[in-house]
Amino acid sequence: MKQIKNTFFALFISPEAVVAFLVFLWFSLNPTSLGSLGAHLKSDKDVWKYLPSLVLIFAGTAFRFSFKIRAPLDSSFNRILYEWPLYPLLVARVMVGLIFATCSGALGLATWIFGQHLDDLTVGAMFFLAAGVSATTALTMMLAYQKLRELIERYG
Repeated sequence: MKQIKNTFFALFISPEAVVAFLVFLWFSLNPTSLGSLGAHLKSDKDVWKYLPSLVLIFAGTAFRFSFKIRAPLDSSFNRILYEWPLYPLLVARVMVGLIFATCSGALGLATWIFGQHLDDLTVGAMFFLAAGVSATTALTMMLAYQKLRELIERYG
């Protein structure tokens, strides 16, 4: 039950969920500015060629840090982490982060592939949702790794 509750909170009460909510709020309250940003993305060929890859870079960074969270040190001190009673909850949180990274990476890729055929508002919303969620996921994974490593080195 604790695992289900933790996973629920990680999915719906998280920095990534806040970013998604803010993009949907922006989409609802000021669609013209989001549409103009989408139009700018589509019109500039250099931006269109490289900027959507930023989402994939963030998602890849989140994947890289997920491995580091599961094994933060290159020594036997990782055993302390593996024997921690709440380790399964940490693994569940990492898996939720990987789901966010995968979904945002897929959305970024879909924006890149199909974006020229979509309206400007949809392109702007899809790009900012994918970029915001993937950047937030990468940042939270990086911060979790740093804190976990600090705790293991301090108390291990």
